[in-house]
Amino acid sequence: MALSRTIAHEFGGDLSFDTSADGTVFKFRIPCVAQSFAAKQKPSGVYKKYAFNKRVLIVDDEVGILNVLKGLLEDYDCKVTVTPDAHTALSLVENDQYDYVITDMKMPTMDGLELIQRINSLNSTHTPKIVAMSGGVSNYYEQLVKQSKIVAFVSKPFSEQKFVEIFSESA
Repeated sequence: MALSRTIAHEFGGDLSFDTSADGTVFKFRIPCVAQSFAAKQKPSGVYKKYAFNKRVLIVDDEVGILNVLKGLLEDYDCKVTVTPDAHTALSLVENDQYDYVITDMKMPTMDGLELIQRINSLNSTHTPKIVAMSGGVSNYYEQLVKQSKIVAFVSKPFSEQKFVEIFSESA
C-alpha cells in the first residue's frame, strides 16, 4: 500500500481506500493531461528544443509505452513507426531504413535480446542504432544486453531527458 501510494504521488496523484461491510475499494488516481511534450513547461537550462529528424522504430508490447514514446519523439521532429510485435519489427527493419530501433526487452514470442541479435546479423548496408529498454531488469540481463551492440540501455520508467541525451550523444 505504501509503495503504491508513493508511486501515485510521484505522478501527482493519490491512492485511497473505502472500507464497508462488502469489502474494501482502492482508488488509484493520477492526472491525465492531453498536451504534447514540447508544449510542457521545462525548467530553464535543463532541456533545449532539438530537431533530431531521425527515423525511429519503437517496439514494445505495451501500447501505452508506444504512444507516449511516439509522442515524445515526434515533438523532436522524428518520423516514428511503432509496433507491439518483434517479428513485425524485424520485417520492418529488413524492408526499410531506420536511424534507431528502440526495443523493449521483455516481449512475448520474441524478446528484445533476440530481436537485437537478428537485426545485427542482417546483411544490410545500413544497420540502425539500437536502444534497449526494460523495467526491473537484473544486472545480469542488463550486461547481456550491453554486449549486443546497443547505443544505450534505458530503464523504465524513462524520462524525456534520457532520450534527448541518447539522441544528442549518438547523432
